[in-house]
Amino acid sequence: MKRYTVGVIAMTLLLGACAGSAAVGPYHSALSLEDEVRSDGQAFRRIAVISHYGDPVVFDAPGTARVGERFDARITTYGGGCISEDTIIVSASGLNAEVVPMQSVRMGVVCTAELRISPRPVSMVFSEPGVATIRVTGRAAPGDSLIAVRRRVQVVH
Repeated sequence: MKRYTVGVIAMTLLLGACAGSAAVGPYHSALSLEDEVRSDGQAFRRIAVISHYGDPVVFDAPGTARVGERFDARITTYGGGCISEDTIIVSASGLNAEVVPMQSVRMGVVCTAELRISPRPVSMVFSEPGVATIRVTGRAAPGDSLIAVRRRVQVVH
């Protein structure tokens, strides 16, 4: 039992160190991977796939932005057949922004076997100068786990 506990602690520390030093890593959040099934019983919303079978996460943001001015970034999501793009949730506070792209999944219908790669625009504004951090939360496939990628933006007057 002790050996197992030490192994788990060592693995946790190793994973934590890797996640902290990498741009993309496992992400633990209160967000669930899926919303409840919609009232029609035929679809549900879920956090979008941003890492698809080893393809790198594609999130583009400008290196600089102006205080109080809206700017655009872009996150690529992967869907297809019965998986289509839905809303993108954006929340910002101070010099931190959270971006969560969502997808809609249809159920109970015949779906085509296709891959859709969707570059999706995201607009945001920072209200103070400094180095801002944008964190995008998505899901990785295969494995169906949450991941996060961060970008820094210099916000100037």
